[in-house]
Amino acid sequence: MADLNVNGNQGNGGCKIRLFCVNDVHGNFRSYGRLTTAKDTFERQGAQKGRKTLSFNAGDFFYGTCEKLRNLGVSVMNRLNFTASTIGNHECDMSKEDLAQTVERVNSPIISTNMDTGAVEKTSDDTSVKCTRRKSIVRSQEFMQDGHRFMIMGLAPREAGVDGVSDKIEDSIQDVNSVIEEARQSGINKIIVVSHMGHEDNEKIAENCAGVDVIVGGHTHQHLNKDGIVDSADDATGTQVVRNKKDGAPVLITEAGKDGHHAVGLDLDFDEQGVIKLNSVDSHVIDVDKAEESSDVKKLVAENLGEEITLATVKHGYTAPDEWHDRYQENPVVNLACDSVLEAGESQGVEAVLMSTKSIKKGIGDKITTYNIEYDGLMPYNSKFKVVDLTEKELVDLMNSSSEGIFDGHTVDPDLLRTAGLKVKYEPDAVGDRKPVKSLVLTDKDGKTVREIDVNNPSDKKVKIAVEESCAKFLGSKEAKGILAPHIQSAPVLGKQQDMMKAYLEKHKELDLSMAQGDDRRLSFGNTDLNMICTNGQYGKQKA
Repeated sequence: MADLNVNGNQGNGGCKIRLFCVNDVHGNFRSYGRLTTAKDTFERQGAQKGRKTLSFNAGDFFYGTCEKLRNLGVSVMNRLNFTASTIGNHECDMSKEDLAQTVERVNSPIISTNMDTGAVEKTSDDTSVKCTRRKSIVRSQEFMQDGHRFMIMGLAPREAGVDGVSDKIEDSIQDVNSVIEEARQSGINKIIVVSHMGHEDNEKIAENCAGVDVIVGGHTHQHLNKDGIVDSADDATGTQVVRNKKDGAPVLITEAGKDGHHAVGLDLDFDEQGVIKLNSVDSHVIDVDKAEESSDVKKLVAENLGEEITLATVKHGYTAPDEWHDRYQENPVVNLACDSVLEAGESQGVEAVLMSTKSIKKGIGDKITTYNIEYDGLMPYNSKFKVVDLTEKELVDLMNSSSEGIFDGHTVDPDLLRTAGLKVKYEPDAVGDRKPVKSLVLTDKDGKTVREIDVNNPSDKKVKIAVEESCAKFLGSKEAKGILAPHIQSAPVLGKQQDMMKAYLEKHKELDLSMAQGDDRRLSFGNTDLNMICTNGQYGKQKA
């Protein structure tokens, strides 16, 4: 991990500050203790240099819907005592009531400049956020450090599931510029934005909002150096330098990967006009994994989560090397999760399973424990599955429409349905092909062919499918949602993801997660070059 030190000479006078920046911790409780030690160490080192530390959390500190993990997250956030945090999309995994209560329990400011903040609606189980309590989330926050006044803003992402935020970047730019003007009128000339909008949007904020000095970024899980995105933490300084288009002033953007493995440490000076002295900037990526685990946080984890119990042993455990392989390639961990649903549905005649590619997170090592399933982020949403009867035509149309974003050449973070009891081959003829599915085969639980569906002339014969309930709401394709929604609404519930996985492991104590090969794969692409161009290249621009 490199250091960004444009010159190395500290400027005279003005304001000297030190920032500790984290983003996208994603409820990774296994990093909490080391993250706490890393922050404490950074602050202590700063004090020895005569610099006090401001610390920021750029969203997605929480993850999923588990109440115990949420309570632990609140305790750890209060131990970390950030100067300020913002709202990420995964804070919105929880219900509106739970989010409001969580934010109220955090002892430091939660800021969202571009989110509509009103009263909490307590009338549905909707996991998106329409609005939040004014006393909990504020539009901006003035902060005093060593006699110097700062204005701090926060930005939530423009993403489905985060209601109350405009989907137009121009509106967020206007929101930021409005607060900048208020700051100027009150004599504040040092502005920090804590943003979960993602790297591309953060660059637009930096370029179009004159007066912003630092953007503590998150959402896209990038590593940065002074010129932009780099491949890994080893090549990163943690901070990019962008010039504002209006006044040419430098704006610093930070981001530190994901899951609490890294943070950004940043020293900088301001001149008397509130402009960053670039020759003072000293930035580096902090390797959190190398820090010792805080004993008090370790105790908090045990108190909140209880004993970790092994449920099954595993041969050939699997962890995807990156999110591209995790979401869009054959994945034995996802296959295992789908298998557990298929087995749970046998008594109801379920023939196939459809699960969102975004439903299963992380990998599996040499064993599966209660912690893996309930708290480690393997199944963070504990999704509900329902049993629906689709015609073969509806199934073909669903598989085509739900995957079209992968091949259209512009969709960021596209959807893909993962399966059990079903093998799918995608072979798009060109970018934008709206019928990329070229083969659809129903199989038994061992992967043997039961019947092939004619994708060019599908029948009205019914197929009984266990489908993740949230697919009817959160799939990006309107056509796909339109196919599922009428069936999902009145369909019987099969069960919840974590319960079905635990029941499966009760019967299968020893697992082999070897990667399926050839015809055994449930997911295959006939046009690899087009697949890589449309999915890998596009997905690399911005990750959720």
